[in-house]
Amino acid sequence: MGDFNGRVGERRTPWTKHLGQHSDHRTPCNYNGNHELKLCAEHDLFITNTFFQHRASQIYTWYRWNNIMVSSQIVFILTRTRMRITITDSRAIPNACLDTDHRPIITTLTTKKERKPKKHKRQQERLNIHKLGDDQVQALIRSTLNEKLGSINSTILTVEKAWDTFKTTLLDTMKEVCGTKKTRGKHRKATAWWNKEVKDAIKEKKRLYNVWVKSKNEEDYIKYRLARRHSKKVVITSKEKSWTQYGEKLSETCKTSPREFYKKSDGFGFYQGRATISCFSKELILESATIQRTGLRKLRYVIVCLFVRTSDIRQQETYSLVHVS
Repeated sequence: MGDFNGRVGERRTPWTKHLGQHSDHRTPCNYNGNHELKLCAEHDLFITNTFFQHRASQIYTWYRWNNIMVSSQIVFILTRTRMRITITDSRAIPNACLDTDHRPIITTLTTKKERKPKKHKRQQERLNIHKLGDDQVQALIRSTLNEKLGSINSTILTVEKAWDTFKTTLLDTMKEVCGTKKTRGKHRKATAWWNKEVKDAIKEKKRLYNVWVKSKNEEDYIKYRLARRHSKKVVITSKEKSWTQYGEKLSETCKTSPREFYKKSDGFGFYQGRATISCFSKELILESATIQRTGLRKLRYVIVCLFVRTSDIRQQETYSLVHVS
């Protein structure tokens, strides 16, 4: 890059690889310009500000100080030919306020971001705690834990050793009964309605779909549609069962631990509304009761504020979990 005081003229052979078609065509190539083109050919360079089309004021890089009508292109930026794909623009700046008769050139280029090497996360072994939702697994853990703890003489143990013994025995028991799985990164919460029945139904649907795609047979397509219909029913049933269990658990939490109940219900994003509802604990129909309903589309259970009014005076306020009818 610099003031070579050379005029390269218009594009011509054998300089087509190094000289663009948007150079200054008014002036012929001079001695310095010829040496500049030879330099480009020897070192595999190209003149960047001759390869982009711009108006004349952005091409000329020199103006005579006492007559701006006299101008030419004598300042160039040279770059390796292999970097041509990264150059996106190159032009002179005609209105730069500088105490010189030359105009600066700005060249724009793109650079590739350095790819950071991926860090391979180590696999972590975790307990299959989602199996604890099964009553049979809970009973097996309880019985096995009682047998192991019953054989330990806890009278001769200190508090710290007793805790370590209980902790080790509990973890070993859960590892034997529930098993382990290997995960990477943060532990993701399991979907509440996902179970073996749903997994098998979706797996069968995907298998029949692949069979139909390969065969394009009408009989295989019917089998796939039946499997798809069955998988949808299984998913809907599983979701309803999951929400029912969640509603029962939340209703029990409301009675035993009100603070925990309010913490869980706080993140639902309530809005005011009216609906005909049936109480979850009693078969009582309340018409046009004022409720606070969650904004979740699939949530069947809502938190309801019931008011008993006598002469327009609020006497009693109770909270209950209800099912929208």
